[in-house]
Amino acid sequence: MMKRLLKLFLCLFVICIQVLPVHAQGSAFDAWFSDPGVLSDSDVNAALYAYEGKQQVQVQAWQNETVCLKAAVSFQKNTEVTAEGDLYGAVHIPVTVSALHATEASLGFGTKSAPKEEVYDIISRENTIQGTGNDIGYYWISFTVPGNAPAGIYRGSVNITDGNETVRLKMTVNVLNLSLQWKDYPSLNLWQYPYSSYSYYDILKDEEPFSEKHLAVLKKEMQVYHDLGGRNITCTIVEEPWAHQTYFDTPSLITWNLAEDNSLWYDYSAFDAWVQLNMDLGIDERIDCFSILPFEDAITLHRADGTSARLALTLGSEEWTYYWQNFLQAFINHLVEKGWYEKTYLFIDERSVDSYQTALDLVHSVHDEQWHTMKLSSAVNTVPRDEKIFDDIESLSVSAACYDKDDTELQQFIAHRKEKGLQTTLYNCTGNYPNAFVVSDPAESVFFQMYGLSNGFDGYLRWAWNAWNAQPLVNTEYPSFEAGDPWLLYPDEANAQNPQPYLSVRLAMLERGRQDCAKYTQLQRLLEQEDASTLQDILYSLAPGESAYNAYGAVLAKDDEARKQTESETYRMETAIQEASGKADRRYRGNRYGRRLMLSQ
Repeated sequence: MMKRLLKLFLCLFVICIQVLPVHAQGSAFDAWFSDPGVLSDSDVNAALYAYEGKQQVQVQAWQNETVCLKAAVSFQKNTEVTAEGDLYGAVHIPVTVSALHATEASLGFGTKSAPKEEVYDIISRENTIQGTGNDIGYYWISFTVPGNAPAGIYRGSVNITDGNETVRLKMTVNVLNLSLQWKDYPSLNLWQYPYSSYSYYDILKDEEPFSEKHLAVLKKEMQVYHDLGGRNITCTIVEEPWAHQTYFDTPSLITWNLAEDNSLWYDYSAFDAWVQLNMDLGIDERIDCFSILPFEDAITLHRADGTSARLALTLGSEEWTYYWQNFLQAFINHLVEKGWYEKTYLFIDERSVDSYQTALDLVHSVHDEQWHTMKLSSAVNTVPRDEKIFDDIESLSVSAACYDKDDTELQQFIAHRKEKGLQTTLYNCTGNYPNAFVVSDPAESVFFQMYGLSNGFDGYLRWAWNAWNAQPLVNTEYPSFEAGDPWLLYPDEANAQNPQPYLSVRLAMLERGRQDCAKYTQLQRLLEQEDASTLQDILYSLAPGESAYNAYGAVLAKDDEARKQTESETYRMETAIQEASGKADRRYRGNRYGRRLMLSQ
């Protein structure tokens, strides 16, 4: 019984059983709190922790924490419902209630023959759901506890009504005397595609890239990224650096031009506009440039007569050296002039270790009069072993596909990089489990953040933020990836006149996992040594369920037992953080200078 009550208190990965609550005769609908970790009633998102729906929950929260809940609405008759919510205590905490919209998701890896499911992944801006008899609709409920909200109990509700009947879902929130600190969040890098919106939206069809209208659209997308903690800017410096693996074109932000006298010059106007937009938003820590080692080792030269030629270059050849030396010299000068040199990195993505030395040798040979040379960052999908080479990579992301927590050699490699002050992050993309596909259990997004922390990684990288297909609000299928793999942010309707992006449930759960990591980091400073060690032991013991390819080429949980393990491990860690938070709260709340002491830790 206590275990069941604790699950309700945490609102963690529990969902109503399929036997719906008893309705009063004549009721048009009923509603109850649902599980944020389960998106729909389909087989792929079936509940592993079945629990009867409730119309009242208790939640524990830190100051500065964003809390997400989910509500289900069961329609007995044709009707339309609206919902709104609020929390009141020492201060008023606004509650956002948004209808969840479904999109179609393939269970395969770019396989049109794979079965598809309707998954409620899109967090809309609407608070209205239209339902017919035997339908179930969903609301996403979220609120952020202000940093100055006094500790204590806050009460409120989400009221759902069709104008005749109202169902009140009550919430009790225990705000602790603990405040999430930004410095404790793991780094977040989600690769962006600024040309996606340009190709997708109708209002930009007659515009030039990075026109005033285009920049206005991009600003809204990137404001969301900033608010989530993203501080890296993704820039292309050659055409199609990933060999056109995206649905829309991925042009270079820097145009390589060949003059009539065969001299080279570069147009930085798109690059400058994109970087400046992000800088103005506070996305200003790193400018990642793709790539001195593009997938096809090719560059595109634009001639004065308007034609262009794509040149396939042999790595290390005289021709390759000539073109890249020329570009790097000009690029360094431009970056120094703009004041962006210190923040800019050439990014090498998923290339063989053998090719690194050739690129490094060239990069180190090009400098200006002040001996400015380009810095490098990289992502690898094979386990790095050559420390000498990777000591030159200031930020390195290791794919989850090649990481094994029992690999002591890799653990030593991560520790070595920490000693040298180098960043090492864990990245996720197609072919990995746990993951953040549309058909992934949302608990996986939470687990993956904590799993990275448990293994010494400094943060999280993912492809991608917004590499959409033609109709992402309708179908998330992609030619060569699992559904939803290329984006976590949804666009507005293609014909929208004032486009506003939509968040996904996957993105909200990713942020929940990052908050868990920040809580853990702070608790290690706030707790007594014994309690801190106990919490650390739980984190270090986390283990996901086993993965496998399904019949349609997608990598998902091997079976229900594997899914249950990942979900239960997430629940185990969050339960431990919950209990440890209570201990830290009691320790500092009872001290006259508790909050001051807590913030100083």
